[in-house]
Amino acid sequence: MKKILILLLIPICSLSQDKDYNKLIPQKDGRYAYEEVVIVDSIKKDDIYVAAKRWMVDNFKSVKDAIQLDDTEAGMVIGKGFFTFEKSSMMTNYEYWIRFSLEISAKDGKYRIRVYDIIPEEHDASTPLKQLLFERPISVMVSYTSKGAMKKFYKKSLDNINDYILQTIASVKKGISKKNDDF
Repeated sequence: MKKILILLLIPICSLSQDKDYNKLIPQKDGRYAYEEVVIVDSIKKDDIYVAAKRWMVDNFKSVKDAIQLDDTEAGMVIGKGFFTFEKSSMMTNYEYWIRFSLEISAKDGKYRIRVYDIIPEEHDASTPLKQLLFERPISVMVSYTSKGAMKKFYKKSLDNINDYILQTIASVKKGISKKNDDF
């Protein structure tokens, strides 16, 4: 009987294994940042640069405000973007505004995508008196995933941030690989 009970508990224990939120969002030099080098043998640096800039024009609301560095000679464009998502927890509605920097650096046959300076800002919108906006560093959010009443909230928030940034990187890659329309 004890053997059967132990065998029945094994699947339950294995389901309770959590993600390691310390590793969900990558770190480089002690800072949270995503980085990927993409090899594209047949594309020249200038073409990658133009495609990267076109991607920013198509995906950032105000390119004049978003593009922070635009260096044709170096083949580099850096923009600042943001996205939002809403989350409810314990009778409180939160809206997160996630600011980030996106760098695309081009060389002949390859380019690098970097997403860094990821800054979540928590906006408590549950009541007019709580119209507060404050930064909640990712390191703090990660530390809250293992303790406290809000751990599910922070886990979901980190999952949302990770998913959005991975979708952004995939979108950049798709935009750069898109063939030029030679009308």
